[in-house]
Amino acid sequence: MARVKSGIACSTITQKKRRIWNAYEKLAAITFQERTQTKLMLARPHICRLNTGSRPKYPELEVELSSWIRVLQAELKVVTRNMVQVKVKNLAQTQSNRRRTTVLQHLSEDYDEKQQAFLSFVLFQ
Repeated sequence: MARVKSGIACSTITQKKRRIWNAYEKLAAITFQERTQTKLMLARPHICRLNTGSRPKYPELEVELSSWIRVLQAELKVVTRNMVQVKVKNLAQTQSNRRRTTVLQHLSEDYDEKQQAFLSFVLFQ
């Protein structure tokens, strides 16, 4: 396609909309599809994705929250997103999700002597 720009005929280059694949790339795509297809066929029928994401950070909290939601749904009550957020905050405050420390800091027995020696060295020199 030619167009005239300030008296000079120019041609516009159209972008390729289709990529040219070689045989190796085609075979790799086919084998990948076959591998994932067999995994999907072995999965449950309602699962559309094999990768379910990362594991929960606080699994105990999620178990307690899911049981709370099931109880409310069994009583035919509405569960909103705001209700879930408030409940999670309350559960997080009641549960202790802190990491346990394995190394304790103990002061040495001659700590006072070392402190006095250091202070006398710094102050009186």
